[in-house]
Amino acid sequence: RFLAAVEIAIPNADAIFKEKLKLAQAELTNAFSAQANDLAYNVKQRENALKDLRETIARQSAFLTLDEQAQLREIEVQYRNTLEEARTSAAEAGFTFSTRATEKEGLLATQTGEMRESTARKFGYQQAEIGQKLSIAERDTNAEIARLQQVAQENSQEMLRKGEGAIG
Repeated sequence: RFLAAVEIAIPNADAIFKEKLKLAQAELTNAFSAQANDLAYNVKQRENALKDLRETIARQSAFLTLDEQAQLREIEVQYRNTLEEARTSAAEAGFTFSTRATEKEGLLATQTGEMRESTARKFGYQQAEIGQKLSIAERDTNAEIARLQQVAQENSQEMLRKGEGAIG
C-alpha cells in the first residue's frame, strides 16, 4: 500500500520531493525484491535438505529390510543345520524316536523362534528410530520456514517504516 501511495504521489510532488519519492520507491522495491529472493532461497534450501533426508531415510529403510531378511535367512539356515546335526547324532546313538531327541528339537525350535523374534524387534526398533528422525526433521524444518517467513514480514514492516521516515 505504501508503494502504491508513493506511486500516486510522485506526479503531484514538486521536483525535489518527486526525486526523493522516486529514490525511496527504488530503494524499497529493491529491498523487498532482495528480501523475497532471500526468503525463497532459504525456504528452498530447507525444503531440499528435508527432501534429501527423506531419500536417505528411504534408502536406509530399504537396506534395513534387506539386512533383516538376510539375518532371518541366516537364522533359518543355522536352525536347519543344527537340527540336522542333532538328528544325525541322535540316530548314531540310537535315539531316533526318543524323548531326548524330541526335547532337543523342541528346544532348538524355541531358541530359533526367539532369535527370529529378537531380530524382528531389533529391526522394528531401528525402523521406528528412522521414522522418528524424519518426523523431527519435518517438524523442525516447518518451524524454521515459518520463522523465516515471520522474520521476512517483520523486516518488511521495518523497511516501510524507514521509507516513511525518509520521505517525511
